[in-house]
Amino acid sequence: MRKFFCFTLIEMLIVIFIISIGAAILFPALNQARKKASAIVCTNNLKQPLTMLQMYSIDYTEIPIKYYSKSLLAAGYINEHNYSFLICPDWEPRKELGDHHQMYGMRQTQELTYSFVKIDNPSTHVLLADSIRLDPTDTKDGMKQYFIFYGTVGQYKNRVHCRHSRKANVGFMDGHVKPCSGEELQKLQCPKYCYCPNPCSEHAAL
Repeated sequence: MRKFFCFTLIEMLIVIFIISIGAAILFPALNQARKKASAIVCTNNLKQPLTMLQMYSIDYTEIPIKYYSKSLLAAGYINEHNYSFLICPDWEPRKELGDHHQMYGMRQTQELTYSFVKIDNPSTHVLLADSIRLDPTDTKDGMKQYFIFYGTVGQYKNRVHCRHSRKANVGFMDGHVKPCSGEELQKLQCPKYCYCPNPCSEHAAL
């Protein structure tokens, strides 16, 4: 006579409890791994416009600050159908290049253009970074990745955004990229204003 083995209710509850504990341990680790992978993709994305801007500066001796993606598009370095590298993967990408607002932010200065020759320390001069526009009243550009941020001049609403584990991916004038915290950016004298979301909100007032 064949015997059948069945779980009792208590045994089933124990199994469910063990699975729940395993999931509670595993899911945060997977989420952390996903965030790290996204930050790596962002770093690789940011290196591409940095290289293009260096090439642009060779061809034109300087690079524009406002709507820099328009200049890269007009010069043939990018095309309007392939620009995903201008957008952080942790940010919702736009469907088209459009008004050129939703790109990695470029640091603004008093001048209208940058010259690589005039920068004394290109390895410490912040050029591009994860950025955000902090203007909830602006239905078009409020709280979005923004094409420009302010180093020592300008409005307070356009900032570097520390979205990768309290750090922002930052591209320097010499072409290298690294993650920087708000404190590190202050030591680099850029930006005067940065934004780190909770639980890092103390940086929002910098």
